[in-house]
Amino acid sequence: MSAVLSEFLSPSLPHLSWAALLVFVAALVRGYTGFGFTAVAIAGLNLIWPVHSSVPIILVLDFVASAALLPQGWRGADRALLRTLAIGAIAGIPVGLFLLISVADHLLKLGISIVLVLCVITLLLPRSKSVTGDAATGAGVAGFFSGVTGVAGAAGGLPVVCYLLYQQISARTQHATLLVFLTGSALLALTVVTVIQPPSTPIFAPAALLLIPTLSGLGMGFALFHLKAPRRPRLIAVPLLLALASGSLYNAGRHWMPSHYSNEYSFQQLRSTP
Repeated sequence: MSAVLSEFLSPSLPHLSWAALLVFVAALVRGYTGFGFTAVAIAGLNLIWPVHSSVPIILVLDFVASAALLPQGWRGADRALLRTLAIGAIAGIPVGLFLLISVADHLLKLGISIVLVLCVITLLLPRSKSVTGDAATGAGVAGFFSGVTGVAGAAGGLPVVCYLLYQQISARTQHATLLVFLTGSALLALTVVTVIQPPSTPIFAPAALLLIPTLSGLGMGFALFHLKAPRRPRLIAVPLLLALASGSLYNAGRHWMPSHYSNEYSFQQLRSTP
């Protein structure tokens, strides 16, 4: 059985043990801080897997891990805010799908890494007590970028987190609204990706294997949260996310630059050949 499974997975998705460790850490962060699973997971998996393979697997894990908490989150969610975020996300999903289909893997990794680093920098900025501007417009824009990044890079949570941190709503309402939104958007994004652009690598077999470390990390994170709740969750999730996103950014740039210069050199050499 193990030999058959290894033969099924190894040619397309190597380093499964590293992937298990990465999703465990991402789930641990999510269970303890309330956010960061998809962002930490995609930043880490981008180091070992193609984006077109890691995105649907992360969406499966995110949906399964969050679905059990959906009834509890629905009771405490801000329905009006949730509706505006959902409308923006639905508008952004086609853009994210276009990027996932059209953009080369190394460029997509580079773009995802840049977005993650910018979001992390935003999370590190001091929060303003005064909120200006149209809240509905801001929520719609956050939902739109969440839809784009959720499909293109399985990182749809960070734009919404960045928006919610600057809103004058309770932490419980923020957590519940984010939970419901991310669960629904993960299911929608997964459906769109698998139906319109079926991945060339296995999805559900690796996701089933990675579900065990994911649920283990979530359980341990929740246990730590009830034992001692973090005063500043951002200070726990953000450094790890910044390190992984920076590594992913460096890795994407390192793999792109030699290829770029190699192609340029080959073109010049071809022109100089009589």
